[in-house]
Amino acid sequence: MGNPLLIAVIIGWVMSVCVHEYCHALAAYLAGDRSVSDRGYLTMNPLLYIDPVMSILMPVLALYFGGIPLPGGAVMIDRSALRKGWYASLVSAAGPAGNFLLFLLCAAAIHPKIGLVDWNKDVVDWPMWAVFAGTMAVLQVFALLLNLMPIPPLDGFHMIEPYLTPSSRERLMTPGASAMGLAFVWFGFQLIPGMMHLFLRMMVAIFRFVGIPAHHVLGCYFTTFS
Repeated sequence: MGNPLLIAVIIGWVMSVCVHEYCHALAAYLAGDRSVSDRGYLTMNPLLYIDPVMSILMPVLALYFGGIPLPGGAVMIDRSALRKGWYASLVSAAGPAGNFLLFLLCAAAIHPKIGLVDWNKDVVDWPMWAVFAGTMAVLQVFALLLNLMPIPPLDGFHMIEPYLTPSSRERLMTPGASAMGLAFVWFGFQLIPGMMHLFLRMMVAIFRFVGIPAHHVLGCYFTTFS
């Protein structure tokens, strides 16, 4: 693990997990849950809302060995304190929204119209900061799409969870269901070619929508994890 670019990307990914969770906490606070402030979630101190194994070690290993940014941290939300039932969906959506904002920041840094990067050059000739920004942009889009999957324990599931029947919630909101959901995601990307292909097509569409040549920015990602 002597690649400085890879080390920087892993540190950047851990920081982006903190931003993701902070967005959850801030949305919950605005929706009526004052407990997130009492627990210190609004201080951006990652030690207060991440588990060393599940939130850092496992996602970092997944990122290092497979280049797949599995979700990491988690904040404890008192959903009974939320002023309206559908606020729970907004709180769950706030984390992916944070990933989208980070994507926009990373994309802006290398956007052709900004002019900081020579898009006539191959990414291997880009400065390291630009390859870092491109890689982080890819990871943020991946994390956005991944977290929107309606599979426990991902945010996409928690966005629809308030509208499920009580029996369905009881069955799906268990540690076993969460473990099976994460296992499905991990092995799905490894063993189901169509799953990764679908994600890549959606990512390419997002990059094209914001005016960034997808093959270049994906080249940053493959350069980092090659």
